[in-house]
Amino acid sequence: MVQNTQKQSIGEGGITLQLEYVLPDDLIPHYSDGLIVTRTESVFVLSFLQSEPPLVTSDQELIKKGKVRSKCVARLFITPDKFPSFLDVLNKQGGK
Repeated sequence: MVQNTQKQSIGEGGITLQLEYVLPDDLIPHYSDGLIVTRTESVFVLSFLQSEPPLVTSDQELIKKGKVRSKCVARLFITPDKFPSFLDVLNKQGGK
């Protein structure tokens, strides 16, 4: 289990609490090759997709299938005030 702690101000009163970030050992990872981002008034919704290519033995079978299923394997809900820092981290990590 990976743990990390950080102090963060919570609420309007400036109260500082220690946040403990925990990455459980039993968390099931998923590979994602697709992403849908939607937004409501209160949250950004990130839906991570995993393609499920059909098992075929020829191009003709593939043409006959006609489509590939892409299943949502995880969803994240991020508040609008946290979304810019989320994008910033993605941009910094993606540039490495």
